[in-house]
Amino acid sequence: ARCGMMVNLATVHVLLNDLVEAENCARRAISVCNTSADAARMLIYIMLRKGETARALQMLKDQRTVPSV
Repeated sequence: ARCGMMVNLATVHVLLNDLVEAENCARRAISVCNTSADAARMLIYIMLRKGETARALQMLKDQRTVPSV
């Protein structure tokens, strides 16, 4: 529940165009629940909004699961 609350709070900050605080909230959400796809997507979205394309792409690559053989 706390993870979802932090993602929602990050969304509010994005809507207020406060991307620094939005990123802080998204990172807190990930620290609470590092398997949350919603938190990861939010952080990636914020990175893209901030123009940090390389960081967002790296996070996407890191989040991808490797299929087992």
